[in-house]
Amino acid sequence: MSFPHCEKKASYVKASPKCFSKEELERRYKNGERDNVAAVGIQLKAFEILNNPFLDLTQETRELMEKIQSLAFSGYHPSTSEIASLEQICHRNERILSFVNEIRNDIKQSQSHWKATKYTGERLLFHQDVDAVANLASHLEEERIIVFGSARLKAGHPAYDGTQWLMRTLVGSLTHADGTTEQVITGGGPGIMEAANKGAMEGAWNHYQTLLEKLHAHPEDPKIIQHILNFRMQMQSLAIGIIVPHEQSYNEYLQGHVISKTFSPRKMGILSAGTGRSINHTPTEGPNGNEEGKRKPAIFVMTGGLGTLDENYEVGTLTQCNKLKNPLPIFIVGEKMSEIVKKSTEGLYDLKTIKPKDLELFIYCADEFDALEKYLDYYKTLPNERILQSIIDRRNEAGIQRSLFN
Repeated sequence: MSFPHCEKKASYVKASPKCFSKEELERRYKNGERDNVAAVGIQLKAFEILNNPFLDLTQETRELMEKIQSLAFSGYHPSTSEIASLEQICHRNERILSFVNEIRNDIKQSQSHWKATKYTGERLLFHQDVDAVANLASHLEEERIIVFGSARLKAGHPAYDGTQWLMRTLVGSLTHADGTTEQVITGGGPGIMEAANKGAMEGAWNHYQTLLEKLHAHPEDPKIIQHILNFRMQMQSLAIGIIVPHEQSYNEYLQGHVISKTFSPRKMGILSAGTGRSINHTPTEGPNGNEEGKRKPAIFVMTGGLGTLDENYEVGTLTQCNKLKNPLPIFIVGEKMSEIVKKSTEGLYDLKTIKPKDLELFIYCADEFDALEKYLDYYKTLPNERILQSIIDRRNEAGIQRSLFN
């Protein structure tokens, strides 16, 4: 069995479809094609089709599917003519025809719903965004790693490079019995968010190569084939984005993306997608000190500004008030960020506005190495060979002499 569409690392890691121009999206908005809720279901189904190796898609079909996926990333559904074109070129492919019918039904039901609400303009867009992020979260049963951080820091900055390495290590090294890996969700913009998504896709690529090597050694092994299929149906890099002056589009390293015009739906959507809707992540120690068959979700607060601190304290407040069914560990990464958060919470304690136990809401980490060590310790997980090699590579790359796990 071959998997022809994922052979080049560059194209695999840069998973995001090409973004439409602002002018093109405005034209489609005027045509009534903006529907964030329908777009979520469309892109999830498109992802499954584009990543299914058993579907022999022609180049023309693949390009049209990727166009539809790109529209959905920006909150739009395809036009009537685009749906008809897909139906025409795939008239013999039952799965694609089923997808076409599902698109039509999704659009029809969504339009009927919003027409009944009588919402218009900005109010309509707001309620669509709220329902869209809820729709995404309802489809994501598994918990995942959440990363918050600045949109302004670029590659080469220690926080950017450290975030990229940390996510690459976690996604590429912490694999599960069904062939899947840990997953990452961010705000989908540039900076630290881009670093996290890029690292997640690089880690996914590394794990994928390991699975392909196993398949090459045992080409008829049904278990390995199933593991590859499970992996390919999983989104390792997700985002819920927003349009602000310094975040005009999504980054290049995403397999799924929902757009929001306001911060409130975005923040709660990221948290809902991160905590999952049915999985309990209580650590269960295996025979080697490792957690077996469980996800290891967490929140990593990297170097950031006011938005990052806002996200951090919102999660802290929800945890403090027991409003999260499955509260996640919150790691503050970096000496300066740790100092800022620690001093502020200690100051609140001095004012007698929080309890002593609230001082333990956050786990402070000096750097990405410390964050990895404390994350593994939290889940009672021993570092495997991949993790240890990743630490050596990163330490050599950054010229860091610190040695972990001695």
